[in-house]
Amino acid sequence: MLQQPAWTADLLMTALFDPPLDSRDASPPSLAQSAAAGPERPNAGQVEVGQGDVGQTDPREPKSPWSGTLDIGGVARSGNTTNLGVSAGIEVIYEAAPWRHAGELSFDYLEASGTTEAQVLDAEYQLHYDLTEKTFVYGLTHYEDDRFSGFEYEITASGGLGTRLIENEILEWTVAAGPSLRAFREEDSDQVETAPGFRLNNDVAWQISETAKLANETEVRLDSERSEVENETSLTLQIIESLAGKFSFTANYRSPVPEDTDELDTTTKASLIYGF
Repeated sequence: MLQQPAWTADLLMTALFDPPLDSRDASPPSLAQSAAAGPERPNAGQVEVGQGDVGQTDPREPKSPWSGTLDIGGVARSGNTTNLGVSAGIEVIYEAAPWRHAGELSFDYLEASGTTEAQVLDAEYQLHYDLTEKTFVYGLTHYEDDRFSGFEYEITASGGLGTRLIENEILEWTVAAGPSLRAFREEDSDQVETAPGFRLNNDVAWQISETAKLANETEVRLDSERSEVENETSLTLQIIESLAGKFSFTANYRSPVPEDTDELDTTTKASLIYGF
């Protein structure tokens, strides 16, 4: 067998691995070749943000646990007083599963001919702790100062168990019940009395459309001194993203009540609500 000289191997390696000398003078690739190769990707390995992303909220950004509403409007009452007035309120919610804290404060004021006809201050704090997706335990404290109810003030504390019977995008139905304790002082009396009892709450909300919601809440409070049933029906209409109008009618029945006091009070409200 003939032995090839060493320069033959060197020539073969040069042909295989060294580019032609005129490669830098080669003509640029055609448009078809560029399209087939795809666009050039500068900064490969880095995340690119397009112009369409400017000003948009990152969906991965966590939602704030804080929310709430401010409302102001007109009120009409009948029963222990019959007149028109103004109403204002605020609600603040902090929700971080499985906990939910909610605080409410509202004030109604009615006046006629320079005389105060009604003055109601309501404050409530409620705590929820979810045991499961549908079941929760709750605790609440409610303070009421109704100038024409026959009481100087009333404070009710309650705790118990609740369940979400229905919860979807269209309908929500929640029921909660538990023992309660009411402390109160009647007008023209310095004695503070207490009455143990029972509380039941039934809350139904129907999302009629994207901008309309109908709700009904019934609360029954029974204790050794008095029976009370309060029912509120409301319609909320979305105006813009953070502004809505709300119309509500509330009937409150109490028995027995102090002398010269009606058992039934009704309240009609029309309010503007700002959500934050």
